[in-house]
Amino acid sequence: MQYTIALLTALLLAPLAALHAADAPKQRPNVIFILADDSGFADFG
Repeated sequence: MQYTIALLTALLLAPLAALHAADAPKQRPNVIFILADDSGFADFG
């Protein structure tokens, strides 16, 4: 019974989360890609 209530609640709240996410402004993710060549084991602290 607990499983059924939890599943039903999740299914009812999922569309609300999707609508909230659709209203959010589109932002670019903060991603930094660092490529380092010829670095040894003890070169970075």
